[in-house]
Amino acid sequence: MSQTDEERAVSYHEEYKRKYILSKDGTDPDRRFYPPTYSDLPLHSWHPYTDIHSERINAHDKHCEKPGGSMEMKAFTDAAWSDVLMEEVGEVSKVRCEFRHERIDFAEMKEQLRAELVQVAAMACAWIDAIDMDYRKS
Repeated sequence: MSQTDEERAVSYHEEYKRKYILSKDGTDPDRRFYPPTYSDLPLHSWHPYTDIHSERINAHDKHCEKPGGSMEMKAFTDAAWSDVLMEEVGEVSKVRCEFRHERIDFAEMKEQLRAELVQVAAMACAWIDAIDMDYRKS
C-alpha cells in the first residue's frame, strides 16, 4: 500500500518525535524541538511563516540525499551554515541589483524578492533550530 506525501510526513514526524524530542530545559514537556514536517503546517495560520516552514521542508527534501546532506542534518557549529545563509542573502541582493539596473520589472522584482527572503528566513530558522537542539544535549 502506497502512502501519500502527507501520510509519509506524519509518519516521519511521529517517528522523529519518539526518538528525539526533549524539552529545551529538561522540565517542560510541552516545549519541543524537531525538524519541520508538513503535519505542522495546520498549526500556523500566518502566511509568511507557512511559506518559510514549507521552504525548510522543500530544501531538506531536495538536499538530504546529496553528499553532505541537508542543513537540517548538521550541527549548528558546522561552517556550512554561514556559507549557505550568506548565499541566500546574496540572492536577495542580486534581485535588487537586477531591478535597479532595469533587467526585471517591479512585479518580477517583488515576486523574486519575496521568494528569496523566504529562503533567507528558512535558513535562519533552521540554524536557530540546530542551536536549540544542541542546547538540549549540554
